Amino acid sequence: MIYNYSENEKRLIYYEHDADEIPGEIINEFRDKDVTQIDFSSNLLASIDFISHFSDLNEIILDNNFLSDETMFPNKVFYKIQLLSLNNNKFEDLDKLVYNICYSFPNLRHLSLLGNPLCPALNENYNEDDYENYRLLIISRLPKLKFLDSKMITRHEWSIIHANTSKVDEVVSRVQKSNSMDRISLWKRIFKTQSAKEIESVDEVDHNIYKPLPTDGNAGFQEPRSSYSKCKHFYQGTESQGNRFIGNKML
Repeated sequence: MIYNYSENEKRLIYYEHDADEIPGEIINEFRDKDVTQIDFSSNLLASIDFISHFSDLNEIILDNNFLSDETMFPNKVFYKIQLLSLNNNKFEDLDKLVYNICYSFPNLRHLSLLGNPLCPALNENYNEDDYENYRLLIISRLPKLKFLDSKMITRHEWSIIHANTSKVDEVVSRVQKSNSMDRISLWKRIFKTQSAKEIESVDEVDHNIYKPLPTDGNAGFQEPRSSYSKCKHFYQGTESQGNRFIGNKML
């Protein structure tokens, strides 16, 4: 059985094995251990029910798998999980996915969905405004989120959401009842995004509002484990994005 486990980071990696499920041997060996991070990227996983066996998780990386709208989320709330990376999977229904994430991971701080059909970033039929509205939809439903798709959430984005709060519940209801409506376009009717240049100017002012990844407990809660700069390039590859979350002590 080929896997990697770091005692110091409490990180379990089972990467690029073309596995459609996590082997029982791994589950049995680590279910009672203090595993806080898992990276099961580049497999053939269509289910995430295995996360129920790891009670101390706070980071989940499942990039480059076969997770989709049919994937059943565990009927359980995971309060400790703060980072979820689902890049390059098969999710198409944004509202359904956000609903499941809201229920299962209410304290999420970092979410990445790049490379999924629901993400406008890599869809030639959408433009930059569509991507910003996609962000606003997710941010409005996940109020504790600090980073989305590797880009820091800004005060500007929150100001748009707060200015349109009264309309959000109404549109959520309409979205859930519609199968044919373009959901990104529907949200556009609520959120009036500014130009990319205006957004960039606000980002520059607000870049210190939130810290990056959760701070390292061994550093006296002073030093973030990684640093981010403003992302001007979207992920387009097939590689795992787990390396974006490497901590200082792993270097």
